[in-house]
Amino acid sequence: MINKQKMFFSIRIILGLALIFLIFKKFNVKNIYNQILNVSTILYFVVVSGHFLLMALKAKRWTILCKNNNLNMKYFSTFKAYTIGFAFGTFTPGKLGDLGKVLLIDAPNSIKKQALIPAIIDRLWDLFILIIISAVFFMIIINTTKTILTIIIICLFFVFILGILLI
Repeated sequence: MINKQKMFFSIRIILGLALIFLIFKKFNVKNIYNQILNVSTILYFVVVSGHFLLMALKAKRWTILCKNNNLNMKYFSTFKAYTIGFAFGTFTPGKLGDLGKVLLIDAPNSIKKQALIPAIIDRLWDLFILIIISAVFFMIIINTTKTILTIIIICLFFVFILGILLI
């Protein structure tokens, strides 16, 4: 009988190679390569640096949320799990793969179960911040007093929901 780990590893390799083949077949790879070469080095550096700074801040937020729930997590462990969870979240609908970071922390299973609540709260904070930023830009575009009242009501609703979740 074939070892399950070897079988799953083989399936992942085959699927990965098939995906690479489809990408090369479907898209003009030479054009993509040329587009990447035309990107300003300074702009690329700013984007990559900003991304890692954002990941570091989000990992710190998750560490603080865990500490508020009496979970002593080391920052490096949460940062590593957060970046891998971010990669999973990139490929899943609604970034649900981001919750996979709970499985990746260096902790016993009992702690991992407790870390799920801060991970969900962390995702809700991301959603809340996205709504606030969207509302501000929506306000700028529409520029009416009705919009301000609507935005305040939406923000209060999400603060209410977060408050219920924290209880």
